[in-house]
Amino acid sequence: MAVLNQSFGRTAHDSATVVPAAIKTLIVNADVSVVLVDNDQANLEVTGRHSLRDIVSFKQSGDTLFIATTKKRDVKGAGVIYVPASHLQTIRVNSQANVTTAYPLLAPKVDVVINGECTVSIASIGKVNMTSSPSFIVDETRETHSLPASVFNRLRSYY
Repeated sequence: MAVLNQSFGRTAHDSATVVPAAIKTLIVNADVSVVLVDNDQANLEVTGRHSLRDIVSFKQSGDTLFIATTKKRDVKGAGVIYVPASHLQTIRVNSQANVTTAYPLLAPKVDVVINGECTVSIASIGKVNMTSSPSFIVDETRETHSLPASVFNRLRSYY
């Protein structure tokens, strides 16, 4: 089901939204920009040029969402794909995608597997495990910040 969405001040021609089932695994097989949104009300949303929506495809099998393109093109600059991430446990990037978070994920653990020359920038309350296939090397930088107790209480009630 596709629902047009006028969020972020855009017109209905600039954005398309889909309501997927809970996503636990995300597999990115396209050179796209993905923003993870940790919110139970979030929907799968594509914003940007019409050409992006014409060539990006989504397939959901159980709790796994696949993002691909119908044409082998780098469309990272054509727009953004917002993915609901409140149940996300595993991310596999098999492309030159950019994957970021809108704000910190509340998941206790997220496993990220790199299998492409991608950029991954994830803020998370829990642990982020970064691994790669033998063909790639992960150049990793980590920052640790102290958080207020209210955030941890929210995390405990969430799981």
